Amino acid sequence: PIRASAAEAGPCFPISYANIPDCGTFNQPEEGCESDDSYAVQTGSDNCSASYYGFPFSVPSGNVIDGIVVTVEGQVSPGSDEGLNVSLSYDNGTSWTAIHNTGIMTTTDNFYTVGASDDNWGYASWTPAIINSDLFRVRLDVTGTDGTIKIDSTQAKVHYRESTTTTVTTSGSASTYGNTITFTATVTGAGGSASP
Repeated sequence: PIRASAAEAGPCFPISYANIPDCGTFNQPEEGCESDDSYAVQTGSDNCSASYYGFPFSVPSGNVIDGIVVTVEGQVSPGSDEGLNVSLSYDNGTSWTAIHNTGIMTTTDNFYTVGASDDNWGYASWTPAIINSDLFRVRLDVTGTDGTIKIDSTQAKVHYRESTTTTVTTSGSASTYGNTITFTATVTGAGGSASP
């Protein structure tokens, strides 16, 4: 069966940023938060990186995170072969998930979306507590060697569903061959809500 997310949070923009140790930095990295035609601009280094956090998510506790989608708005200089590697952190930037690549970006502002409603980025332990806090971060790493990248915005969307409990009961504790017996499965939301 394919998971069906019951809800989504976002897209949300971050409110802050952090540099990545041992990597080049962007000029005006704070401008890579929200779409306003002001840009975080790659410096001369080809290994520029930044992480963004402070996304104002409010995923209710007890829910299951199904997938995360990240959209970056930006552009490159003419003749550039550059793009972005995007990864996520669940522990305040100490560890990072699998990388998703935007591909080579264009010379006019475009939106580059990576991830999906059922993509956990190789980390199966996402929780609302992580998503709703600064533990959750989006990392952008410049790829390629020619040109300059300008980032206008970074946004994330989280797909989630209520966790459930399933119980199975039977119409009889024992039966013999040929007798009819009924099994009833009841699925209940974690909060005691009606059957999903």
